[in-house]
Amino acid sequence: YKVTAQPRGNMLSGTYNIPKEKEEQSLTKEEMLEKITILLGGHAAEHHFLGSENISTERAKDLKKASELAYSMVHVYGMSEKQFGLISAGKQELSEGARAKIDEEVQKILQQCLARAKELLKAHEAEVKDVATNLINHEYLTGDDIENI
Repeated sequence: YKVTAQPRGNMLSGTYNIPKEKEEQSLTKEEMLEKITILLGGHAAEHHFLGSENISTERAKDLKKASELAYSMVHVYGMSEKQFGLISAGKQELSEGARAKIDEEVQKILQQCLARAKELLKAHEAEVKDVATNLINHEYLTGDDIENI
């Protein structure tokens, strides 16, 4: 992956995944939770470093993707603590009660992953600041660059 603080299109900054030679065909529950935590990392960082009054709209795509992954975990893959059975109906075909229960589980997953992202930021605040300082001086950093910081 690459990280940049330089504007790209309508994004002010971002982390870009560089596809692996062989993309994962199947993800475990833990891997999906990690992906959601990563997606919520920008939101958590804005909250942590800039304060809740300065959270921007920059992370809208990340929040949407995190929500979609959490929804898939609950509704498609049966990866929630509450089991809803094997349902292949579209969300609009579900009863209002079933939709509410699924939404509750999705929100629970998102909140747990956001809490994890905040916990990681707090534990690694010095390293995050070092990466930010390096990004001021470089257009982008690679995963190897970040590992060396």
